[in-house]
Amino acid sequence: MPGCDSGAVILSWLSPRLQHHAAVARKIHLSLLFRFAEPPLNDPAKLRDAMHEKSCCIGHYEGGLEWDRRDAFIAAANEAVDTPDPAPWHAVNAILIVGDVAMVHIENIWLGMHFDDTLTLLKHENRWIIVSKVFSSDQQSEPQLG
Repeated sequence: MPGCDSGAVILSWLSPRLQHHAAVARKIHLSLLFRFAEPPLNDPAKLRDAMHEKSCCIGHYEGGLEWDRRDAFIAAANEAVDTPDPAPWHAVNAILIVGDVAMVHIENIWLGMHFDDTLTLLKHENRWIIVSKVFSSDQQSEPQLG
C-alpha cells in the first residue's frame, strides 16, 4: 500500500503460510540492516557476528577469482577501508526462504564500486547466519553465453 511504513497491513492479505514467510523475510531484512546499515566492512566484530566461522566470500575482483574464508575476507575489507562511509548505499532487492535456508540479494556501493551480493543464510541456534557471500561487481566484464 502506498505510504505504508510497515508490512503488517500487507501481511493481512496473505495466506497464513505466506504471512509466516513474509514475517521471516522481514526479520532477516531487519537483522541484515542492523548488522550492515553502519559501515560494516571496517567493523570486524559486526562481520564476525553476521558470518559463520566457515563461511566464504566468493567472486571475481580485479581480474581474478577471490575465494576467501571469513577471516581473510574481513582482514582484506578492513585493510581496504581507510575512512568508512558514514551512510553507505545499499538495497535489499530479494529474499527467498525455504525452511531454515534463506538467500538474500543485496546491491551496494563499496569503495565507489557497485556490487551485487548474494548471501546464503542458515538459521542455526535460533538465529540467521551468513554461510556464503557471492558477489559480482560492475568492474567485471559481462558474462559470455555459450
